[in-house]
Formats: sequence, C-alpha cells, structure tokens
Amino acid sequence: CIPKNVYIIGLMNTADRSIQLLDSALRRRFKFIELTPDYKVFTSETSEAEKVLRKINARVRSLLNKDNQIGHSYLMFAKSYCDILSALYNKIIPLLEEYFYNDIDKVRFVLNDNTDAHFYVEDTEAKEAYKLFQNEEIDDEDRDFYELNPAIAIAIESGNEEECKQYLANLLK
Repeated sequence: CIPKNVYIIGLMNTADRSIQLLDSALRRRFKFIELTPDYKVFTSETSEAEKVLRKINARVRSLLNKDNQIGHSYLMFAKSYCDILSALYNKIIPLLEEYFYNDIDKVRFVLNDNTDAHFYVEDTEAKEAYKLFQNEEIDDEDRDFYELNPAIAIAIESGNEEECKQYLANLLK
C-alpha cells in the first residue's frame, strides 16, 4: 500500500500507441487528468510564440487529433522572432516530420509553407538523381523532393529578426 502522504504522478504521451495495452491497464486503475497546451503561460513578451503555437496546433488537430498537439514548453521562453524560429526549426519541425511519417506536404500545410518565405525548398539534386534512377520523368504525385531551407539556419544564427519575422508572418497567415 502507499501511504496517504505520497502521491504518484505518471506522465504519458498518448501519441505513443506502441504502449496501448499498458495505457488501457493504467486507465482502468488510476485517475487521469489530460494536460493540453497551456497558452496562459505566455506573457506579453512571448505573445508571438503563443500565436504561432495556436496556429500550428489548430492545423495539427485538423490533420491528426488533439493528442498530437505541440506542447507549450517548446515556445514558452521564446522572446524574439529568432528564438521562435529556432525552436520551430530545431525542435518542432522534426517532431512534425515524425508525426506525419515524413509526409512533407502535411508538414508544409501545418507551417503554411505555400508563401514567399519557405520552410522547405526543393532538393533539385535529389530530384535529378532520381530521374536518372527511374530513367523517365517523375510523376509529381509519386515523390516529394524537399529539404529544410538552409537559409532559416543562417537567419537564426545571424540573429536577423526581420528575416525570422518574415517566416513567422507567413506561418500565421
């Protein structure tokens, strides 16, 4: 037995379906409290990060479900446009790629990547190499040839707030 003054708190990521049997067993025995992204942690200094997270999560919910939303911890300390873009580039985008099994079209939808400042650019070298492999024209529906835009890393490293702001403005449209 557990003494009355001891609380056991377990955290579980519901997106991990490989432990579904364990999840079901735990749900039968314990009380569960759902923890969703907490937008109240954002301040006036981090309000742009909140807007970005809300947009991303709305799009993730539209394609997947509420269990796959991005948590507030990724952006809650981001105070500048470059901080937000860095978190997107280094943490959130890789997570989105995992969520969508590298279906870049869905990741691009979540990022609203159909505007002027692109998160992804076409990998023309890979596309040309694939043409040689196939020895024929590529059907656009068969294959995507995109890579993360290296210009984003340069903007982040240089601290170019205006350029970082442009990527985020496109995401928020």
